[in-house]
Amino acid sequence: MVDTKNSVKQARQAQRQRLCELRLSGAQPTLKSVMLRPKSLLALLVALVVASGFAWLAQWQLGNAVQAQTAQAYDSENVVPLRSVNVPGEPLDDIAAGHRVQVEGALTGDTQTVINRQREDGAIGYWLVTRAVVGGADAPVNLAVVVGWAADEQQITVAAQKLQGVAGESAVYTGRYNPTEPPQRSSATGYGDRLATVAPAQLINIWGAEAVSASYSGFLVLEPETQLLQELGLERIHSRAPQQATELNWLNLFYAIEWVLFACFAVYFWVRIMRDTWEKEHELRLAPAL
Repeated sequence: MVDTKNSVKQARQAQRQRLCELRLSGAQPTLKSVMLRPKSLLALLVALVVASGFAWLAQWQLGNAVQAQTAQAYDSENVVPLRSVNVPGEPLDDIAAGHRVQVEGALTGDTQTVINRQREDGAIGYWLVTRAVVGGADAPVNLAVVVGWAADEQQITVAAQKLQGVAGESAVYTGRYNPTEPPQRSSATGYGDRLATVAPAQLINIWGAEAVSASYSGFLVLEPETQLLQELGLERIHSRAPQQATELNWLNLFYAIEWVLFACFAVYFWVRIMRDTWEKEHELRLAPAL
């Protein structure tokens, strides 16, 4: 009980002393003067450091909010062996579709013409498609190969005839591996047995007995083999790299917004403390002596 009375007495004495100091100082404290005190500036520095940490976390979360749709990043322009991205008979995944690949095999004389193929400048022409046998003699596999583009069908016919001269010669071919297109014949458009799409499953039926048992489900668009294109009189096909789809991770975006709010609150908390200090000093100045 005695200790409690002593504590109250000491508190009143401290309040009287503080009140006397404020009255004797004569200067009316402003919010700006309170903020510019050394202790206040040190507290501001701490608040800014904390806010910077929150801002960094917000930036990190925001960077993860927009991410590639595929689980692993990959470089579609890096040439890899065909078998490393797709197995014969299996459908293409996101990594295999549009990837630049390399394969060793031999082109055959089985050729087809695909109509209504647009060149990069908008011109409409034809594709020459042939069958390649890849994988070696031990495990041969069919692969549909788009050789080149021509402005008219006569060029395609001449190129198909010239292709007979190089048929069966083994070589290494590089190109972009594409997923199958929906099977569709062009007979309804008056082009007879010409094809409107490149569908390996449809081509297997056309090749018939000439085809081997295993086949790739995609087709290869050859990159400009200068010598081969010159021999056949065809133009190169510009095959663009695939655009990786992106998706928005809403949970990471929500976390990023939260960190921004925390950073703002750190600065607001300092401002609020400064204002409370300023108001308290005014209350002490106006308080009656005890």
